[in-house]
Amino acid sequence: MLYGGFQLARKVITECMNYQLPTLCETLGIPFEHHHDAKADAVACAEVFLECLRRSGVSSFVELMEKYRFTFGQFYDPGFFRPLRSVAAVSAGTSAKDIVGDPNKVDVDSYFYGKHICFTGTLALCTRLELQQIIADIGGIPQEGVNLDTQILVVGQQDMKRVDATGLSGKHKKALSIKKKDPTHDIEIMSEADFMSNLTLE
Repeated sequence: MLYGGFQLARKVITECMNYQLPTLCETLGIPFEHHHDAKADAVACAEVFLECLRRSGVSSFVELMEKYRFTFGQFYDPGFFRPLRSVAAVSAGTSAKDIVGDPNKVDVDSYFYGKHICFTGTLALCTRLELQQIIADIGGIPQEGVNLDTQILVVGQQDMKRVDATGLSGKHKKALSIKKKDPTHDIEIMSEADFMSNLTLE
């Protein structure tokens, strides 16, 4: 499901074993038979969102934003959209090693369970710290930098002022270097879109 709804569900629907769309629908008693059908997914997401509204006890979308500290999505030129995202206050010194996962949200069936995961670049859907928290909650291991333990590198939009002519970040180049030196050490490099897709698959 879309990240905004996914993020809201994590805050409101506390009895869910995981936050994949089929699981949410089953928990809430929402009929859902055709996962990955665009229309069925959209209707199911809307039903989950409406249930979140009912449980939140708010009367408007603005109140919902204020209660859970979300910001509205925004459009940027040229046609780039940043969806609803959390603005929860975060300690300036917080890093991946400081993040503690919620044992009630561990998902052993997740693609990312038990894996060391690092992020690079600007992420469109939410902050890096928020994604690191999601990984920790699932049961993965978020990392600040790429090393021999890294299994997945998620690549966001790169700031061209901070990369060289290759357009690759230092983390991306280090991951490629590790793979080149030891082909058996397979660091998977995926886009943010692929990351979110794997996050919400059955």
